[in-house]
Amino acid sequence: MAVFEQERHVELRDEEIPIYVVTSTLVSFNPDELPHTDVFVITLNTRDDPKDDTLARVATVADLTELPRGRDAGLAAETGVGILYLTNTWRLEYEELDEAMAAAEAIKDRVNALILSWQTFDDEFNAPDPSPAQYILPTVDLSQLCALIEEYKISKQDRYQKQISQEDADATQVAAGTDYTYKYGLVTAVEPLVSLANVVSGAMTADKAAFDTGNAAGATAQAASGVARDAFFAFNVAAETYYNVKIDDPPDLNDQIFLAARTIADDAVTVMTAAIDTYQPALVAAQGAAGLMAGHVVDATSLAADVTTLRTTYETARDTAATTLASTETALAAANQVLIEAQTLETTKLNAVLAVSPDFDKYTIPLLDDAPPVP
Repeated sequence: MAVFEQERHVELRDEEIPIYVVTSTLVSFNPDELPHTDVFVITLNTRDDPKDDTLARVATVADLTELPRGRDAGLAAETGVGILYLTNTWRLEYEELDEAMAAAEAIKDRVNALILSWQTFDDEFNAPDPSPAQYILPTVDLSQLCALIEEYKISKQDRYQKQISQEDADATQVAAGTDYTYKYGLVTAVEPLVSLANVVSGAMTADKAAFDTGNAAGATAQAASGVARDAFFAFNVAAETYYNVKIDDPPDLNDQIFLAARTIADDAVTVMTAAIDTYQPALVAAQGAAGLMAGHVVDATSLAADVTTLRTTYETARDTAATTLASTETALAAANQVLIEAQTLETTKLNAVLAVSPDFDKYTIPLLDDAPPVP
């Protein structure tokens, strides 16, 4: 055991300024614990003035064996100033009590730490037997190696599971991308059908309206022609009666005019009858076509509605596929990061094994406990 003394008191400087003095001294030592008592490193600032010397530090393990012991030994060892030497005692002065108390405690603690460090140094580092120390290498601590191999095995198998998860995430993302592309294409393909179906529906509706307008006008014209024909025919009948009455008298100018008018009426009846007979089948056909077109208008309107509904269905499916694709991309990115971290850990654990056992074969560790060893 070493004996460390510390004397503390207060003095008055210039009879008015209190000075707190701490004088620390290592009085004795155990040779098994320290090489000597000189534990304070002093800086020699002026060669011929010891009072100008200052405390540099409490010694380190290296200081105890490397620095000269005592001021005279320091002066003899080097020229100039700034020389370091060892001593077993030193006086420190402070103007503040708290500072003095802290310094006293710190010095004691550091001397104690120095003694402990020297013991460790002298017992465990600086005293091999034989000296220099000789070792037969490599040496392996089997328990340590087994523990490192087990850690590597766990990291390798964990990496393998992470790799499987990453591959599954990648396949899922590819499938989602394919599905989105397909459904996006359906929306693109059906879009022109929606526009054209609406055009067809509008055209059929307009055409049906035109037919209805034309048929109504034709029926009106046919009826008017019938009325005119019947009027001409009635005129001729009346004219025939009149002529039969008037024919006994010699014909005069009025009779000639009447005969000409009757001829015109006869021609008009013939022409209008022929026109009615010719237009009637066309009118019936046009009316029939208008009836058929009414059905076509319904069909075209239904077609436009159905194609629009189909587009909405495809758009909903496309949007759902887009959401699924974004989700799989996020999952794949996370799986990639997890795999990278697992690979890094596996490499670290393998290097730890190889540092102890360079001949270790990593392929002896299986990816699964019940599987044969594989890379």
